[in-house]
Amino acid sequence: MLRKLIRIPTDVELPLIGLIQIGLIDRGTNLIQVRPISGCNLNCIFCSVDEGPNSRTRVTNYFITDLDYLLDWFKWIVKLKGARQIEAHIDGAGEPLLHPAIIELVHMLSDVPGVEVVSMQTNGLTLDGKLITELSEAGLSRINISLHTLDEEKAKMLVGWQGYRLKKVIDALHEVVNTRTELLVAPVWVHGMTDSDAVKIIESV
Repeated sequence: MLRKLIRIPTDVELPLIGLIQIGLIDRGTNLIQVRPISGCNLNCIFCSVDEGPNSRTRVTNYFITDLDYLLDWFKWIVKLKGARQIEAHIDGAGEPLLHPAIIELVHMLSDVPGVEVVSMQTNGLTLDGKLITELSEAGLSRINISLHTLDEEKAKMLVGWQGYRLKKVIDALHEVVNTRTELLVAPVWVHGMTDSDAVKIIESV
């Protein structure tokens, strides 16, 4: 499906609060979700928003081109919360590492007064040693990497792509532990499919 791409800000400056697809989400805690881009490079069978390249329902992609604009809105929320013990969590309806300026975004968020943690959720597919090092040096405190199984064929089925390289994601896990960035392995439990996989992941990783 060919999707329309909306670059934010447009000619009209839109607030970046209140949308699930893009911008900033405040759920009343010290964690602020930061979503610089929509879209995903996988077609996970458990995806609740049908975000992948084979989506049958998504008609629009969103892309924040001006990180200063995003940061201004982020600082506004931080100020409302008292500028202390804030976690900036970079995630998305899809894959945040698809944003070409993701390293710059991590650096900008880590420099905001009151931000103590900058974390990120990713499927890990685009990670390599160089990118992991750059993210860590930019100030990434923790990276949450989705790893659902250690079985190659099952992994391909779960993420909806036969080109998925499980070993590349596992290699990325080992690269992270050699940096200052904390690693969180984040499997999705799919009832009847991955019931025993979490235990195997814990024992292996």
